[in-house]
Amino acid sequence: MKSALVCATCVTAIWMTPARGQPEEVVFASTPFSKSADSIAPKTRGIEVAATLRSAAAVAAMSKGEYETHAEFALRRRVALERALKGVVPVGKPFAVIHPLNAFPLRELAPVQVEYSAETEVLALRFNTTIDCMMLASSTRPTGSYVGTSIQGIKAGVATVERHETCVGVGEDSKVLKGLSSSLEFPIPRSQAKSAKAELAIAFIGVITDPFVRTEKFHRRPTLRSPLDMVEVRDSLMMNLEDVWVIHTPTGKVLAKLDGEFSNAAPRLAQSFATSFSGDCTYPEYRKSELPNFNLVVTMAVPILSDGRVGKGAVIESTGNGDLDGRALEALSKCAFKPGRKNGVTYDGEAIVKFHFGPDRAKNY
Repeated sequence: MKSALVCATCVTAIWMTPARGQPEEVVFASTPFSKSADSIAPKTRGIEVAATLRSAAAVAAMSKGEYETHAEFALRRRVALERALKGVVPVGKPFAVIHPLNAFPLRELAPVQVEYSAETEVLALRFNTTIDCMMLASSTRPTGSYVGTSIQGIKAGVATVERHETCVGVGEDSKVLKGLSSSLEFPIPRSQAKSAKAELAIAFIGVITDPFVRTEKFHRRPTLRSPLDMVEVRDSLMMNLEDVWVIHTPTGKVLAKLDGEFSNAAPRLAQSFATSFSGDCTYPEYRKSELPNFNLVVTMAVPILSDGRVGKGAVIESTGNGDLDGRALEALSKCAFKPGRKNGVTYDGEAIVKFHFGPDRAKNY
């Protein structure tokens, strides 16, 4: 689990001259975003799961022909899927399903449990990994009634209902939420917790996978205690999940990630430009009382000379606290880097570095 609020690993990306690094992988959504982003566009929408389920249903129902090889059938399905989902969701590329935290159905097997501790001022999200259906919506409609007779010969009126559930199905090759205990925790001040909780969303990020759509039906028979004859129909959009994020919807801030990296992870560059830290960095010192907000980040640009020395850095995006910014710059000046190299020649470059000021590294006074 990684959180923007507590992670302090510091390199975001490094640009070299004369070439730039490899582009970040982009996640498909109403406004596409990078998989290492610290924030996305405010009120970004993910794909429409119900519409995607309808589009992919016909492809999921396809069957292999008698004179068709498995490879030919797989190719035919893929072509049909790309055609059916054109403009809806990319096939083979990552996309996002973004769902408000307070919109998950409340039932005995809820996919997400939310707990806030007023003592520690930490919000915890725990995902139910014993199920492979991250339920997004559930609706129930009556379909009729009849008089039933129990094995004891007791007659009772029975209502018949149909419940329909819409899920993100967790694929076999998912990196997260696959049989492992999964949780996310991040600090939120008690004064902001109630309003922030109502503005959070969960982003499921992954790629569509076979069988694309899975439909399951369950029949719950009535009892004298519960005279309800229920048919449950569960439709799941099957995804190989790569990550799960928590997003503050109004601002687009990414508050936590289950598996992925923030943009302050190790640089993503071509191998010939393997610029990196050559030693440990000393983190700036600060106190918890200096963190009025639960997400303080400073972004800095620093020249990396061809001999590995660090030039004079500058703040690109401030925390809003000049003193904290200054301490981050001072700490960065003591970091050592390996310069970028191409064809045996080292180059001057520039590192874009972020420090995340969170309570994990703060002095407790």
